[in-house]
Amino acid sequence: MRIIDRNSIDDARRIIENFIPDDEARTALLEFLASAIVYANSINAKNWNLSLCKTGLYVRLNIGQKYSIQLEKKHIRILCFKDDIKSIFTHPIDGIKFGIGKNHGKNQVDYLTAPVNVIAVIIKQNKIVEYLKLLKQANDKYISIGIQKTRIRPQSKTAHSPGCIKYFSKILNKEIPNPSYVANRLKSKNLLDDDFAEQEKIQQAKSATAKEIKNSANRSLSLGSGSQGETVSKNSNISKAAIEKANYTCLIDPNHNTFINTQSKPYMEGHHLIPCTVTNAKIFFDKYKKNIDCFENIVCICPTCHRAVHFGHENTKIEKIKIMYAKQAGKLENAGIPITEQELLELY
Repeated sequence: MRIIDRNSIDDARRIIENFIPDDEARTALLEFLASAIVYANSINAKNWNLSLCKTGLYVRLNIGQKYSIQLEKKHIRILCFKDDIKSIFTHPIDGIKFGIGKNHGKNQVDYLTAPVNVIAVIIKQNKIVEYLKLLKQANDKYISIGIQKTRIRPQSKTAHSPGCIKYFSKILNKEIPNPSYVANRLKSKNLLDDDFAEQEKIQQAKSATAKEIKNSANRSLSLGSGSQGETVSKNSNISKAAIEKANYTCLIDPNHNTFINTQSKPYMEGHHLIPCTVTNAKIFFDKYKKNIDCFENIVCICPTCHRAVHFGHENTKIEKIKIMYAKQAGKLENAGIPITEQELLELY
C-alpha cells in the first residue's frame, strides 16, 4: 500500500479527485471545506488541522480534539448539533444518512430524536451541491464551540497536510491558511541563517559579568532587523555566560559530545527556551516587564539537540522541550517570568 506524502499537492489532488470525481460536486466541497478552515483559523489559528490519512482513506478537518468534516470515497461527513439541523431534514432523503458515534449510515429521521447532542450528516456525492450549503451555519456553530472547548494534541499537528492546503488554494484561486504552528515552522526554517549568525557571535563573545547576568531580565526590550525583518536585539554575552555556567554541557543530555571549537572548548549553542521572537518578547515584556533575552531563559544545548528542537519530529521536539522545562522552569519563575509547560509547548 502506497504511503501518502502530506506535503505533496499531487498526492492531495489524486486522493480528493478520486474521492469526488464529479467536478461540480468537488468544487462545492472544496469551497465548503475552505470556508470552514478560514473560520476555524479566525477563532484559533493554532488549534486545528487538516489531516490527510497516510493510507488515503480520508481527509479530515479537526478542531481541537474533535473532527468536524470528513471527506471519504464518494461522500462527506459533516458534524452538527442535532437541534440545528432538525428543520433541514424533516423527512428521509435518498443519498443522505445520519450517524451517532460509531453507529452511522442510517437514513431514518428518527436519529434526530435520539438522546444525543451531535449528529454526523453523511452526504453522498450526488447530493453535495444541493445540500452542502444548507449545513454551513450549523457546522460553523459546531466548529466555534469545539475549537474553544478542546485543545489539539501536539502529536496531531504532525498529521496536518500542507499539500491539501496548496491544492485547495490552487483550485479555488485564493490563499487558504495553514495553522499558525505550520506557518511558524516554515518561518523558523527561513530564520536558520540568522541563527547561525547568532551562534557565531556567541562563540566570539565575552561572557557577561555577574551584574549583567543578574539584571538581564530587567533590561528594556530592544528591537533590530534581520534577514527576515524585525528581530529582537540579543546580547550574545549573556548567551555565552549561560554556556560557560553550564560548563559546556548539554542541558538535555550531559553525555552529548561535540567537536572542539576555536576556543578549545566543546562546541555548544545557546537556546532561548521561550523562543525569542518579536511577538513573544513583546508579550512577556508587556505582561511582566521582563526581557526574555535573559540568563534564566537561555540554556546550553548541543547543536544536534538544538536542531531537533526546531526541526525534529513533533514527538522528539516535545520530549526535549519537556526536559529543558523541568530543569529551567524554577529559574524562570524566580526571574519573574512564569510559564506552564503547556504554554511553552504551544510557542513551538
